Amino acid sequence: MKKELTAIFPGSFDPITIGHIDVLRRLSKTFSRVIVLVSESSLKSNLFSSEERVILARAALQKLKNISVVSHAGLTIEFARQNSPSVLVRSLRGMSDFDYERSIAEANRLLDSQIDTYFIFGRPEYTGIASSLVKEIAKHGGELSKFVTPEIAKAIKKKLK
Repeated sequence: MKKELTAIFPGSFDPITIGHIDVLRRLSKTFSRVIVLVSESSLKSNLFSSEERVILARAALQKLKNISVVSHAGLTIEFARQNSPSVLVRSLRGMSDFDYERSIAEANRLLDSQIDTYFIFGRPEYTGIASSLVKEIAKHGGELSKFVTPEIAKAIKKKLK
């Protein structure tokens, strides 16, 4: 008998993009429960606070009933242990992401060999979308409708004023 697994999809989501939303829509069809883990990283300078990123992600994902959004400041693997049985899911926009994501997966495996990491490729039409690119386009007054939801575009513009 198969056990039900929770998919944990960690990331900074600063902001959540339509590429993220597409991956999450697909994950919601495969897993009975999906947790979007808004991670805090001392290595990144975020436009939105952790709380704001959670609010924006929840709004963007509200129609997907088996998805929840939470924030976490510690190691992702610790969060996964607390939400077992689970798997970590990392998305890849292309092969250029693979080495970086593989190194994270291997570190997590060394920290806890019972928690696997699954990789999912983004759809080709979304491979060029990155949160950092969205913020750069917004800073220069570019159109955001092909990258984020209208509500998130509005929040970015408001934040940058």
